[in-house]
Amino acid sequence: MKVAYIAAALFAAAASSYAAVVTTADASILEDPQYDWVVLDSSFDTPGPNAVLPSNVTTVELSKREDSIYCYNAGRAVQRVALVSSIDDFCNKYAIGRTLSDGQELWIRYLDNFSGITVLVWMKMINGCAPWTIDSACNNNFRKPVDRCNTRSENNKQGGEMKDNCAHYRIDPGDRNSNDY
Repeated sequence: MKVAYIAAALFAAAASSYAAVVTTADASILEDPQYDWVVLDSSFDTPGPNAVLPSNVTTVELSKREDSIYCYNAGRAVQRVALVSSIDDFCNKYAIGRTLSDGQELWIRYLDNFSGITVLVWMKMINGCAPWTIDSACNNNFRKPVDRCNTRSENNKQGGEMKDNCAHYRIDPGDRNSNDY
């Protein structure tokens, strides 16, 4: 009987400690952390989103392309929200609307000054599909290695790569002063 009472007390203490982590004093749920990304390095040798493009530029319908995923399963592990935040910043601010030629790369290495997390977001056009205008599927394609790798929990993501018939995507977390890339 005493063992059950002690076990119940320990469980209650652990549960209340956990609740303190995910709720505030007024019992509201804490939101995901916000990241303030600083661009450490980038490659922007491509026309900007408002550039005048040749008439033969096409957007390949991404839903019809087959993809393969490579998971790193090693290196710096970060929260999923950190990778999604850097992906969204890369795609929405810098990539969508740009036109790439075959073999051309577009990448940014981000740093969050608060946590020291760095994230490399990289893409390259392959297999002669270019010229190709990056569209809103950019975000989804970068999320595939995030969501299909390190699947035991929502977090502890170590990045990976996704290739389809026309593009190669890479998302790679690291640390400030590291040489993970």
